[in-house]
Amino acid sequence: MKEAVRGRYILTGDKAGTTIRDGAIIFSNGTIIDMGHFDAMQRKHHLERVHGSHNHVVLPGLVNAHHHGNGIHLLRVGRMDAPLERFISSSAYVPDAKVGPICYENTVLAGLKMLKSGVTTTLHHYIYSEANSSGYLEMTSLCLQAYKDLGMRVAFAPGIKDRHQFAYMDDDSFISGLPAHAVDSLKRMGKVPAQYPTATQYFQAFDQLRNRHQSSRCRFLFGPSGPQWCSPQVLKEIRERSEKEDIGIHIHVLESPAQRKYGDREYAGGLIGYLEGLGLLNSRLTVAHGVQLTKEEIRKLARADCKLAHNPSSNLRLFNGVAPIRRCSKKDLLWGSERTITP
Repeated sequence: MKEAVRGRYILTGDKAGTTIRDGAIIFSNGTIIDMGHFDAMQRKHHLERVHGSHNHVVLPGLVNAHHHGNGIHLLRVGRMDAPLERFISSSAYVPDAKVGPICYENTVLAGLKMLKSGVTTTLHHYIYSEANSSGYLEMTSLCLQAYKDLGMRVAFAPGIKDRHQFAYMDDDSFISGLPAHAVDSLKRMGKVPAQYPTATQYFQAFDQLRNRHQSSRCRFLFGPSGPQWCSPQVLKEIRERSEKEDIGIHIHVLESPAQRKYGDREYAGGLIGYLEGLGLLNSRLTVAHGVQLTKEEIRKLARADCKLAHNPSSNLRLFNGVAPIRRCSKKDLLWGSERTITP
C-alpha cells in the first residue's frame, strides 16, 4: 500500500538544502520510496491515501541531541529550578520519577512528548543509576524497550562517574569539613562511603546492553558524566575503547560557571585542555552544554571536529546562561553530524 505526505514545501534535509514546492513524499510500509512534485507523484504511483495538504510544510523528523528521559516534569516531583550544583545535590532528597517500577512509563511519556513536537530521534544520556547499582540492567532495558515500542530512534549513552559526589573536590576532603550529624545522615542514605562503579563494571554493563538492544534504531555511545565527575583513568579507558571500536562519546562539559572556575583552577588549559591532553578531542566527541566555552576553546573543538549540543532551556532553567551559539555556528561546531547520533 502506497501513501503520500503532501506539502506546499517539502524540506528534504539534504546538504544542499533542497526544497520541493507543492511536493509529496511517497512511502510504503513505513519506508520512503520516492519524492517529487505532487502531480508527478500522483501520476507515477497509485496512492491509497494522502496525508497533509497544499498548506503544510513537510520536513524530516527533528533530533533531540541531549536528553535525560524526563517524562514527568521535575517540578511535579518537587525538584525546583536552581543553579546546577544545588539542583544536583538536592536530588538525593526528592522522590524521583525516573527510576524503579515506572522507569518504562516515564520514558514512554518523554518519548510521546518528543514525538508530538516533531522529534523522532533522541540522544538519551542515562545518568539516574550507576553500572554497579541493583537493577541497573533491568532499568536501562526498560528505557530502551520504551523507545522500541514508540518506534523512535535512540542513541543511548549510559553514564558513569567515579569522583566528586558532593562538590568539585575530593569526597573525603569535603566530608571531613561537615558536622558529625550531617555525616551520619549521609551514611544512613548510603552516600558515605561512596560506592562508585569501576571502569570494568561499566564496560561489562555497556556491552551487555549493546548486545541485547543494538539495532538499526538503537545505537550506543559512551556517556561519561563530565570531566569534573570522572577520573583520568576512566576517561582514558573510555578513549581507548572509543578509538578501538569507533564508538562515540557524549559528555557534559563547561555547563556552569562553577565548572568554569573549577577547570581553570585545576588544569593549566582548563577542562578543554584537560580533555585534549587525554586524547578525547576528535570527531567521535559530542560536548553537551558548553555554555562557558571561550573563543579559543571553540576554535580548538572545531579543529578537532567535535560537536556541541547546547541545550538552551536547561541552560536557562539551571542558571547557567546562554551558550555561544553564533561563534560555534561560524566554526561549524553545532551538533549536526549524522555519525554522532543517527543509527
